[in-house]
Amino acid sequence: MTASFRPATLDDSAFAAGVVAGIDPNPETPEEVRQRWIDTERTCDVRRFLIGVDGTDTGWLSLVRPHDEDPEAVRLNVLLPHDTAAVAVDEAIAFGEEQGRAMAARRLVFNAWDSRTAVISALKARGWTEERRQRYWRLELQAHVERLRTQREEARARVGQAGISLHTAAELGGEAVYPRLYEVARATYGDVPSSVEYVGTSYEEWLVWEMRAGVHLDRFWVASDGERLVGFSFLEFQQNLVHTGYTGVLREYRGRGIARALKLETLVQAADLGVEAVETDNDFENAPILHLNADLGYDEVMGQVQLHKLLD
Repeated sequence: MTASFRPATLDDSAFAAGVVAGIDPNPETPEEVRQRWIDTERTCDVRRFLIGVDGTDTGWLSLVRPHDEDPEAVRLNVLLPHDTAAVAVDEAIAFGEEQGRAMAARRLVFNAWDSRTAVISALKARGWTEERRQRYWRLELQAHVERLRTQREEARARVGQAGISLHTAAELGGEAVYPRLYEVARATYGDVPSSVEYVGTSYEEWLVWEMRAGVHLDRFWVASDGERLVGFSFLEFQQNLVHTGYTGVLREYRGRGIARALKLETLVQAADLGVEAVETDNDFENAPILHLNADLGYDEVMGQVQLHKLLD
């Protein structure tokens, strides 16, 4: 059994979505995968390949260097059905490593769902080491909506007493508020625990991800101290999943319950829109957010392991 590789184009995104559907617990639709490919190419250096096994297209792999991260780190993803022969999995990872070298990467990073035991074993056999864990959580909204409403009112009162007001981005001017939100994002992104250094992103590239179809300005909650924006939180509404897009608060305003208040606004609003459940994910070392998830009633679900390999 041998694996073969050929460059993937945007026309292959529907096939790629079918592969993802057999691996990801909440797969994106073909339309969402296509748009993600487009947006990734606008904000990252990207190489994608279809993986053939014995002459039949079976999976795909990608190498992505985000422009807002350490340029010597490249993120590798190999997507093959769970029952793919071990030799083909190994050949695909080896091909990915060679492509990483061709991109002048010094470090490769691979995120895998815990259920992908064969791929994780293959990576470790090739010298990859586990560096971090990403923990995932799910909250059944309709079962907890009345409790969440009570918590929201309490959170509103607490931040209000501290002079903090909460509004949607739509109420603050819609797209006109994006430059001010970008300043909050730029000041907070680097505080998220990571083994890959955040080096900053341009406004234009940041906007690519904030203007996705699943991000709505009237569901994008912002905290302000007078005229100063100090934090924001929003959910991304996809066809198969509603999940946290981002929550961030300026460092000097933390510890005042602002993140909690923002997240509760997003959750109660989603419940009122009829959303059954939402999910979120956080680095295993992000203790304040992990504590907040537990306090809001989230249940932990399957997570991901992050493995790294230094290239010679």
